[in-house]
Amino acid sequence: IIDNYIFTEDITCRNIINGEILWHFDLSEFGKWKNFENYHKDYKVEQFVGIANNCLYVLLSNFKLIALDVENGQLVHQLNLGEQFALEDRNWLSNSSKMHLDEVNNRIIWLTSATLLHIDLATFKANLIKDYFNVPLENLWRFKRSNFQEQQLLFTAQNGREGGDPDIVGLMNPDTGEILWQYKMTETQSLFEEPHLINNKLYVRSLDEILYIFEKE
Repeated sequence: IIDNYIFTEDITCRNIINGEILWHFDLSEFGKWKNFENYHKDYKVEQFVGIANNCLYVLLSNFKLIALDVENGQLVHQLNLGEQFALEDRNWLSNSSKMHLDEVNNRIIWLTSATLLHIDLATFKANLIKDYFNVPLENLWRFKRSNFQEQQLLFTAQNGREGGDPDIVGLMNPDTGEILWQYKMTETQSLFEEPHLINNKLYVRSLDEILYIFEKE
């Protein structure tokens, strides 16, 4: 449910009041995409990002981002982020990383694996803000979960190593990618849930269901 609409995984839009079908977008328009094993696959929805500028923004398989007119379902924009940014071995994008709609700045923020991207919604062009991969190992970051609240980017991540579970929670400047604050856990290395900011406190729960609370200074 977004605003006054219900969207289903086949990109059917329904009226939230009576369930009436308003429009449907057929993903077969894009044909199939080929994965790294050379299998051809149908496109599917990975995330309904949100509504702005009278458009519904949807992340699909193979890192394709589309914008649909929210009133009639017509395709307005499409952008293949994989072709632009998923070019290096081991420096991958991740569909499990959540995109964040920043309506104040008319953009989408995507902190994915070791990359921070901005998608300008006026031009529908993507810009690389910060690369955390092509750096010395001690400066390498892998981001797992993120949340965008009060114009701040919250994250869980691992730092200085290629493998392992995320054991750091922190705050990032969403404009520059600068890490403003971080805390490395000692009791757990499994922060797989996104952090939340509530009443000036940051909350994050570990895989072993311990809730950690940090107060912002």
